[in-house]
Amino acid sequence: MNHTPGPWEYEPSTKTIRAKPSNYWLATLDSWDGAIKHQNNANARLIAAAPELLEACQYVIKRAKNVNGKLFPLLPILNAIRKAEGREP
Repeated sequence: MNHTPGPWEYEPSTKTIRAKPSNYWLATLDSWDGAIKHQNNANARLIAAAPELLEACQYVIKRAKNVNGKLFPLLPILNAIRKAEGREP
C-alpha cells in the first residue's frame, strides 16, 4: 500500500481530513486554493471516502470472479458511495 491507511475522516469543525485512529493530518480545506468554496465539503467527503472506495472496488473485483450467474454483494460499494455523498451508512 502506497497511501496512508484508512479509514479517513472529514472533520467539518476543523475543516481537516485525518487518518483514524492515528489522527494523522492529511489535508485541510484552507489549503485547496483551486477548489470552489461551495464544493469544498463534497470534495472533502469524497477524499475521506477514498480508502473505502478502493477497498470496495477491490472487493467487487475479487467477488465478481465467483459470480456464476448470481448477483454479487453490493453493500460495501453502496456504503462507500453513501459516505462519499455525505450520507453515512
